[in-house]
Formats: sequence, C-alpha cells, structure tokens
Amino acid sequence: MVQALDEMYAIDIVCDESIESFYTQKGFSGLVGTVKRNYQNQGGPS
Repeated sequence: MVQALDEMYAIDIVCDESIESFYTQKGFSGLVGTVKRNYQNQGGPS
C-alpha cells in the first residue's frame, strides 16, 4: 500500500490508538486528530 501511494504528497490515516504502532512501523508519524461531521450535509449542497 505505501509503495502504491509513494508519489502522493501526503497520506492521512485515521485509526484507533491500539493499531497506531502498525503504521508507525511502516514509517508513518503518530498524530492526534479531531474532526467535525455535519451528517445532515452528506448528500452535498441542495
């Protein structure tokens, strides 16, 4: 997977802390992230 995306500028993965080590072993950096979802807008603008 990492090789297939190697040409990309950034690869962002959101995962549970319990599997973060899987990705850090592959060269990813662990970060804390937050998101806000407006689920009422899932269908796009009206």
